[in-house]
Formats: sequence, structure tokens, C-alpha cells
Amino acid sequence: MYMIKSGKFKDLMATPFRDWFIKEENIQRLKNALPKGMRYIDTYVTIMNTGEYDYEIWFELDSWEVLDILRNHDPWWEFYEQKMKEIGLFDKQRPDNKFLRKLSDVLISEPDPSED
Repeated sequence: MYMIKSGKFKDLMATPFRDWFIKEENIQRLKNALPKGMRYIDTYVTIMNTGEYDYEIWFELDSWEVLDILRNHDPWWEFYEQKMKEIGLFDKQRPDNKFLRKLSDVLISEPDPSED
């Protein structure tokens, strides 16, 4: 399962955000703050105004249980709340979270249109 954190930059913070995220030592600090069962994949930015958000940060989670662990995982919150705010990750709102699963892992239940 994937967790995607999406948001908009504060004014004039795209460059500091990029500069922070391209440094391997910063990515390693982010990875070190993650609980077991959660992996950082990469960070993406929208180009040419083609998206609703300015950036997406992708993580892979082994299960929903990782979210319960994350909620009380102090290294994550210390890193996320302190370091990420310093580089201007947030605009006036907290970022959105989106969760994705592979299509082959999902059972879809829809009404049968022939039963109408």
C-alpha cells in the first residue's frame, strides 16, 4: 500500500524544498524517522501547473497497522513537525494524505446494473 502526502508550497518555498530533498543526508534522516514497515519511495513535484498540488511525498506501507504505529512514533513526529515545517513544506493547511493499493489487491463491489 502507498501513502502519498500532497500539498502546496508556501510562497517562495519551492526552491528551499527542492534543495532540502535532493540532499542524501536529509533523505536519510527522513528514512531514520520512519517506523518499521514504512519506506520512503521518493518526492515528486508538479510541473507546468498540471496538478492540484505542488508536491507529493510517496511512502510504501506494509499494512494498515503501520498507521497505528506511526501515530505514536516519536521519531517521526519530531522529524516531521520540526524539520519539515522549517523547510516550508506546509502552506496554510496540512497536507492531504492519499492511500493507494494495487488494483489486483482490491475487491470492488458495485451494484449489478441488470438488477434495476
